[in-house]
Amino acid sequence: MTVNDIIKKLEDEGLVFAVLDMPDPVLRILVDPKDRNKLQELLGRYGWKRTKTYDDEKYLYGIEHFMQYDTNGVKLDINFRIACRSTLNSAWVPLDMIINEGALQRTRKINEIPGPVLSVEDTICYLAAKSVYTEKEFLKPDRLRLKKELDRSDEQLLMNKMKLVFFKFSGQIIQMMKDGEFEDIIPSFWKFAEY
Repeated sequence: MTVNDIIKKLEDEGLVFAVLDMPDPVLRILVDPKDRNKLQELLGRYGWKRTKTYDDEKYLYGIEHFMQYDTNGVKLDINFRIACRSTLNSAWVPLDMIINEGALQRTRKINEIPGPVLSVEDTICYLAAKSVYTEKEFLKPDRLRLKKELDRSDEQLLMNKMKLVFFKFSGQIIQMMKDGEFEDIIPSFWKFAEY
């Protein structure tokens, strides 16, 4: 079963979700927490095996524990909030409520990714937070996707959302991503002292 097959099955079942990213061989999706039981029943019906519970990890601010399933070598990572790692103790923390609230109602389709994806500005916030806080680097697929999304973004809406994640560094990180200065972003961010 391919990533495209998994996405098609989820869509055929009427599940409301968004593809966050697809680092091979993982498909990472966002699902509404109220659909957790429906999703578990659906995955069980198709014989997908739960492989990782993420229960041993720390979650802050009431964020629901992630889940991971495996089907024919493709891992399905299920997130119930747009989240990243905390800088203090590596716990999972949700991005600001303004980004998370209604994220699944703002989805769209793009040619590069099968299935629904987050809005342009939500995607940029997610990928930037993932890169800075969780991965501690900007992976090549994320760099390429960020460049495309930045060209599509509404600058004011993006700035308003990025300020909820990167505060006064927001203008600088947006410009550095536009300029392709990905290697310099994280060192610059940690040196930034004007929050």
